[in-house]
Amino acid sequence: VPERAKYLTELGYQYMMQGELPKAEQTFHAAVAKDETDVRALFGIINCRVQEGSLDDAEEQLEFLSEIQISVGKSPDLAFLQSLIAWRKRRDAEGALNLLNETLTLHITNFKSAVGYDFFIKLNADFMLEIAREYLQHTISGSDDAAKPGGYLLRGVQVLETLTRFVPGLVPAQVLLAKAKVALNEVDAATRILHQCLRLDPSSADTHLLLARIYHQKDQQNAALQYLEQGLSHDFSVRSHPLYYLVKAEVLS
Repeated sequence: VPERAKYLTELGYQYMMQGELPKAEQTFHAAVAKDETDVRALFGIINCRVQEGSLDDAEEQLEFLSEIQISVGKSPDLAFLQSLIAWRKRRDAEGALNLLNETLTLHITNFKSAVGYDFFIKLNADFMLEIAREYLQHTISGSDDAAKPGGYLLRGVQVLETLTRFVPGLVPAQVLLAKAKVALNEVDAATRILHQCLRLDPSSADTHLLLARIYHQKDQQNAALQYLEQGLSHDFSVRSHPLYYLVKAEVLS
């Protein structure tokens, strides 16, 4: 039965990554019903609650779970969820970032000594990507210290560079790294990364949009429009993006 619970937990995480939170939460509960010691499923339930905005309930469950985990020590999943709640519930940027640093340290400790296939399992590329996203989203509301040595923008870049070194085919990580490079004004590096993304996945709308934005900022409107049109041919939602109309208007004028 515990083995069956592990499969349900993994299915729950797949649902969660697809944004199907009700299905994910239901599957996590089914896993816990089969094995109440499945901590990963319990973390999954709390993560769903955070994403749904049920922060009081998520914090209460997390406090209970952290109490019963004292004997085994803190895990990266626990620190990560604490970071999410610190920012989303209390807008405590400093506390959230300290917990994010702790998450990263614990996670690296978990995978750095692994070898072979086990290394990639413990690396957990999706979790690394979530950690990077959290670092980078603080640049929106953060201070000028974000891009300084040791700042959280650079920490996010370091996470993404590590991740893409080991998993170069993970296009969402490459696109996020390119966005961070643009924020650091490393536009040429961002452009190189995005062209590599197009070789990996020519249908990536995010890649086309970011390239269009870069060429728009360089005042190369025809090139920007070309990437928008290419993106539109793969994903019609590009047409609803404000940049599409802005660039098209400037080219036609």
